Amino acid sequence: MMNLKPMAAVAFGCALFFSAIGLTAASNIAPELEAKATTPHQELMAFLLRGPANPELLAGKRVAVIIEDGADAVTFQLARDYLVEQGATVDVLTPRGEAPVGSIQASQTIVISHDYAGNERLNAPDAFLDEADPRSYQAVYLPGNHPDTQSLEGNAQIASYVAAAASAGKPVFAMGDSSLVLARGNLLRGRHATGARNVYAFLVWSGVAVSDEPVVRDSAIYTSRDAFDLPRLMSVMTQILTTP
Repeated sequence: MMNLKPMAAVAFGCALFFSAIGLTAASNIAPELEAKATTPHQELMAFLLRGPANPELLAGKRVAVIIEDGADAVTFQLARDYLVEQGATVDVLTPRGEAPVGSIQASQTIVISHDYAGNERLNAPDAFLDEADPRSYQAVYLPGNHPDTQSLEGNAQIASYVAAAASAGKPVFAMGDSSLVLARGNLLRGRHATGARNVYAFLVWSGVAVSDEPVVRDSAIYTSRDAFDLPRLMSVMTQILTTP
């Protein structure tokens, strides 16, 4: 069973937030998540409340999760907890700041994420991007930013890291407005993708064929819209990681 104490209020706040703004489109990928879950809200709650079917399912798999200040705590924490409970090794990575390489350690850095109750959550990354070889991971995940924070700007370090991962054949999973990072890094031009609905126009202007779907795949890049799509995206990631 997932650790509900720190996340139940977050998920409930997430459900209230998205219900308030009317995001109710249902997913059509991985219907086996919960037979009785017929709405995105129900799917998210079923994802939160279920126990891991097999704690060894992702044993031996390594996943890089990339966050910056302003990250969405819901899609970050729920994804990280799910992957860890399925047996994966998850490294939380962050871009290095203006300090020269080697002058500070990742353990001295704090990345602030935000939940839907308005709280700041302090997260200690495991390493900087320039310290972690993207080829050593089986997947890369970008949670995106919290809706109340400024949208992600183009980050050359993240775009370069993701490009290296994709070139090495590693699947990349991007949630919400993190698709902007991919687009600004010229990783989505001419591709199909989705993302947070408020960035659709920018994606189109960047040469992206946008689909309002829960999970959109183009080559090794998988994109999703918001927290309600997280169960589907995690299901797809699990399928990819467990397919020989």
